[in-house]
Amino acid sequence: IYEQSTKIGGLLQSGVPSFKLDKGLLEQRKALFEQAGIHFSLGVPVEGEKLSALLEEHDLLFLGLGAQKSCTIELPGQNLRGVSQALDWLTTVNVGVEESLSGLNVVVVGGGDSAMDCARAALRLGAKVTIAYRGAETGLRASPKEVALAREEGVQFLFEYRPQQIQGSGAVSAVDFDTASGVSTVEADRVILALGQRPNPPVWLADFGIETDLEGCIQVDQQGGTSHPKIWAGGDNTHGPDLAVTAMAAGRRAAEGMLTVSQKMRRRG
Repeated sequence: IYEQSTKIGGLLQSGVPSFKLDKGLLEQRKALFEQAGIHFSLGVPVEGEKLSALLEEHDLLFLGLGAQKSCTIELPGQNLRGVSQALDWLTTVNVGVEESLSGLNVVVVGGGDSAMDCARAALRLGAKVTIAYRGAETGLRASPKEVALAREEGVQFLFEYRPQQIQGSGAVSAVDFDTASGVSTVEADRVILALGQRPNPPVWLADFGIETDLEGCIQVDQQGGTSHPKIWAGGDNTHGPDLAVTAMAAGRRAAEGMLTVSQKMRRRG
C-alpha cells in the first residue's frame, strides 16, 4: 500500500474527529495488516512517473484516492484570516494544531455530516457554535443522528440562511446572510465552510487512459475495473463522498475482480 500521508486511514485519519473514531484503532488495524503480510510505504506520493514504475513492478494496481477536494462558492471575504475549509480545519484539529477557541464565536456554513463534525469539534475547543444552512431543516444532508447530537451538545442552527459575504478587516468579524426577512449579520471569530467534497482527479490519469466523468469520478465497471487493463479503483474517487462502509464494499468487489484476473494471468503463465 502506497500512501502519501505518514499515517494510514485517509479521511478516517484526517477528516473524522477523534471523539467519533479513536485513531488508535487505525494503528491496530495497520498492525493486523502487517502481520498478514501487507507492506506499507507511507509518505510516498504517487504521481505519473511513480505510477509508471509501479505498473512495471506490480501486476495490478488499485486506486483509492478519495474525494478530498473541498467544494467552494464565490464568497466575498472568504480569504480573510479565520476562514477555513472544513477538511483543512478538521485536519488541523486531528493533528492537534488548532488551539483553544474558548469564548469565540464559530459559524459553520453547511448542512452535511462534515458540518456537524466541525461544529462538534469546535464546541470541544470551547467555542460558541452556530450552523447556518441555506435550506430548510428538512433539507439537511447530515444524518438525523448527527444533527441530534450537535443539538444536544449546544450547537445553534439557523435555517434558510444563505451566505452573502464575510465581513472583516484582515480577520473575519461577521457573516452576512440573505434570509426571508432581509440581510442578517452573524458575529463570527471563525468561519468554517463545510460545503461538501468531491474527487480531485490527478492530471496524470489521462496519460494512462483512465477515464473520468464530468464530476471527476473515475469510471469503473461493476468490479472496479477502469479503462486501463491493469488498474482498478473504488471508493469516493469513483462516485463522490459516501460512507466508509460503501468504500469498503467497493474495495472488496475490486479485490475479487483483481483476483480473478490474476488467476487467469497465472494460468497463461
